Amino acid sequence: ARTQDVENRIYTIRYTTKNIPEAERPNFTEAKAVVAVTISTAATIKPLNGAPTLGTPGDWTEDNQYEVTAADGTKKIWTIVVEPYQ
Repeated sequence: ARTQDVENRIYTIRYTTKNIPEAERPNFTEAKAVVAVTISTAATIKPLNGAPTLGTPGDWTEDNQYEVTAADGTKKIWTIVVEPYQ
């Protein structure tokens, strides 16, 4: 499940191991997860402070920040959180 807190610019991805193929479940860890997000085609997104490059394995044991630049040049910092579904 994915949720957006637009006011605080927090994008939360909640996962369950049911969504991971059974053969891969023993190998899954937030420390090497692959995360992808969808943004406007006119916008860009870049990792900040050592955050993983989206779409490649990275460490999601902590929250990561990204700078999103809109088509008009406006920049905002978003935090992406990956956590187990409770």
